Amino acid sequence: ETHGKPKSFIELNEKLLSAPFGIKVGLLSLLYVFAIISYQDNLAVTEEDVFVPYLTEDHLQRFLKRPDTFKFELIDFNVKLLNGYSEVGTKGDTPDTILKIVKEIARIISPLPEYTHQTKIGVEDESRALLNAFKFSKSPVKLLREDIPQALGLNIDNKEDVLLFKDKLRSALLDLQGAYERLRSDFARIFAQGFNMSDDLKIKDIRSAISPRLRGLEDFTIDEKGQRGFIVRATKSDEQIADDEWFDNLLMFLVSKPPKSWRDIDKSAAEYQLKI
Repeated sequence: ETHGKPKSFIELNEKLLSAPFGIKVGLLSLLYVFAIISYQDNLAVTEEDVFVPYLTEDHLQRFLKRPDTFKFELIDFNVKLLNGYSEVGTKGDTPDTILKIVKEIARIISPLPEYTHQTKIGVEDESRALLNAFKFSKSPVKLLREDIPQALGLNIDNKEDVLLFKDKLRSALLDLQGAYERLRSDFARIFAQGFNMSDDLKIKDIRSAISPRLRGLEDFTIDEKGQRGFIVRATKSDEQIADDEWFDNLLMFLVSKPPKSWRDIDKSAAEYQLKI
């Protein structure tokens, strides 16, 4: 019985290894793995008290070596709130269990670049609180029932807040998904303005305008502040490098770090580099 209280399979060992069951240790471990896979849609798993939204082969291998570090909980959930989550950010089949919902949110959050996870100025406060709630969650039930609503500034016991829940969650997830592209768009605008171009140009158009202006200047540039390196990267042909990679290469050159890994201080440093 693990409703509301995660437990380790280790607690079952004494019963299952002794009479009347008498199951061998090796077989028992395989039976545990079979049970985990069979009930994974209704079984919340934590490893060293950290919630595991997706079970991978690595998790199962670690479980076989150290089952004491894993705990499991059978879960149920409020149907109305479950339906509210089910309508947000899904692709394909609508998730109909709490764990499927958590996995769906994980599908959105997990691929987010480090920049999105670190920034304090690139996303809204509620979006950042949602990200942190997911990152530090130890229980999927508590995550969905308490942590996420609280991150969004909502009380699920309030009917009016429940009505707002779906839209606020969707808005926060979209905000997180768009953070990195907003960063790139901001710098595309800075580049365009620096070369006296319209600030709504696409990266491809910026490249087409910048590269011809700078081509050949590297041979006449004293490289005191990295100008020559910037020019070399800015004038690479589209046969050598695609437009998005070309732009990310320029951003990386500004602070010697890929933009996906930037922190807010890196963004400020890059803006300063462009000004000088």
